[in-house]
Amino acid sequence: MDIVNVYRERMPECRFIGKRYTEADRTGGTFAQKWGEWFRQGWFDMLGQRVSAQWSAAFPEANSSFGMFRLGAQGEEEYWIGLCLPPGTAVPGGFDHIDLPAADLGVCWIQGKPPSIYSGEDEALGRMRAEGFTPMEGPEAAFKFLKRYVSGRYTQPDAQGNLILDLLAPIRPETPGGAAAAIGRRDGNAQP
Repeated sequence: MDIVNVYRERMPECRFIGKRYTEADRTGGTFAQKWGEWFRQGWFDMLGQRVSAQWSAAFPEANSSFGMFRLGAQGEEEYWIGLCLPPGTAVPGGFDHIDLPAADLGVCWIQGKPPSIYSGEDEALGRMRAEGFTPMEGPEAAFKFLKRYVSGRYTQPDAQGNLILDLLAPIRPETPGGAAAAIGRRDGNAQP
């Protein structure tokens, strides 16, 4: 597993629509069974129909599927699966939502083979700090981090069988661009 890209991204205010899971929903230590249910039920496709061209322009990779890690109101760990949709989007029956404020995000591309890329949070957050970003923590952050599964980077392995998973963490707005701004790429088609 390698961190192959680090950059800053601005996430607009959005409504995360999906389903909330807890530790009790893990099977074999993962939420893979829940992801399988999402694909079998067609929930990503159903929610993806709410992504307009205007929203795609405001948040270019919003149509990607997301896994969100956050602390609940009682301090319990929550894991959400869903999509980031425009503010005020109607929430379909059977789904939950969280309204997320606009935020500066540090983004790391984690390259490797499953399952190693799914456990690269510490390395990614460490790399963000090394690049001069200050991740927000505790109650001041709406979420701990998002994992973004971008079509292309994540769905099409390279010649060595590697995929790229995006890890996004809220960072302090005053975080300087520094070296990360110089090496960061926003082009979803760019190769590391």
